[in-house]
Amino acid sequence: MNRREFIKKSAAYAAYTAFGMTAPATFKGVAVARKQPDMIVEDDLLQALEASDVARASEQLRKKLSKGEEAWEIHLSLFPVVQRVLNPPFINPHLPKMYGIYRELVPYLRKNEIPALIHLEVTEYAKRPKLKELPKAKLLNSSVSFSDVETAIGDQDWEKTAVLMATFHAQEGGVELARRLLLLGSGYLDGSLGHSISCTTFILLEMLERDDQDPWPGLATLADYFCKGRFNTTPALWKSKAFPSDEALNHHLLRATSGSGIVNLHHTITRYAVERARQFFSKEEYNHM
Repeated sequence: MNRREFIKKSAAYAAYTAFGMTAPATFKGVAVARKQPDMIVEDDLLQALEASDVARASEQLRKKLSKGEEAWEIHLSLFPVVQRVLNPPFINPHLPKMYGIYRELVPYLRKNEIPALIHLEVTEYAKRPKLKELPKAKLLNSSVSFSDVETAIGDQDWEKTAVLMATFHAQEGGVELARRLLLLGSGYLDGSLGHSISCTTFILLEMLERDDQDPWPGLATLADYFCKGRFNTTPALWKSKAFPSDEALNHHLLRATSGSGIVNLHHTITRYAVERARQFFSKEEYNHM
């Protein structure tokens, strides 16, 4: 098993543990192909999640499944509401992150196991309060630099930060925004227990994957998180004369996936997030991460 396969399977187990689930007995599942669902404007399940009504959400999910709706399609339809699910008393957007991680887990499940996973996530989303919906604002006509985003974060201006992120996304592209936000988040790993990278990575990956959805809810959530965390200064890249060898990376991986308790669990997910975000970075930036 190579390093990438090992970290993917380790993170799958970590994500199951985070939700109190029993890890699958086998990884020989069936992959579920991505489909493009129609945008749902009025939906009883989404309304129940918005109202944080667990019983009603569970019942609406049961009805959808009984009518023959595919569990994964139901999962995809949750995108707009899920981006605003909070994780009190913590400021991190752990639940939107897990929404993205489910995409990593599903290929390892048998098709008949997916509804139970979707029921679990619907229950978790319904339990939690939601971030106040930030009305979508008009993009700026002027050129926006990433330093403008950092300044707005430093000013604790949630709405301005969201608008600047959205404008930067439109002007420079989602990949460049992802790269800059992750480099910014890398300066706050210790204080955030890795969430400044792990949550940011999977929210961005899902946002980039979902070209059928407006990215605004995800950007508003990240703006809220970065403002609350005061993540407003991109650190200088860590310099090294040589890139780490495969042996050194495997050693770090072993450390990240060893031990027990919540801290070690977070190290595992953070390490996996860095690997999944590798596509956004230069060699120097990946070495820094």
